[in-house]
Amino acid sequence: NTLLRTLLERTTLCVTGSDTRPDRTLSKALALQHNLVGEGVVRPSSLHPIYSHPSVGVVKTHWPERSGCLPYSCRRVILLVRNPYDAIDSYWNLCVTNTHTETVDESIYAMYADKFRGLALGELKTWINFYSWWINECKDKGLDLCLIRYEDLAM
Repeated sequence: NTLLRTLLERTTLCVTGSDTRPDRTLSKALALQHNLVGEGVVRPSSLHPIYSHPSVGVVKTHWPERSGCLPYSCRRVILLVRNPYDAIDSYWNLCVTNTHTETVDESIYAMYADKFRGLALGELKTWINFYSWWINECKDKGLDLCLIRYEDLAM
């Protein structure tokens, strides 16, 4: 999500938003360390008055896996698909380090093998349900869907 938002912002010069609470630790880090100032912004009127950006055309969400703090509607969907193995590993690192950028040493995997295994099994189900929900939602509501593979962006 961070990579796609950064690429979109740098190429379009538009702020991307998110439906997350901007006062959370990870949201603050995205805003401050990655210059993603649209954390917690889902529509133009929720932008802080000091920002001169006229609109938020893209909103990051983890819905329906996690509900955001602000409701919004959409007409088009960009669905970022990541290899589930890499997505689960990345989520493990996020959970352990509470950052979007740090990774844990291999010894942590061994030390907490049962916890990692439990997280991986649960997240695999979440991964399948998440993508199935969005694909079906777009089909059922006639929403335009653009699938982007994370691995193609990270090359």
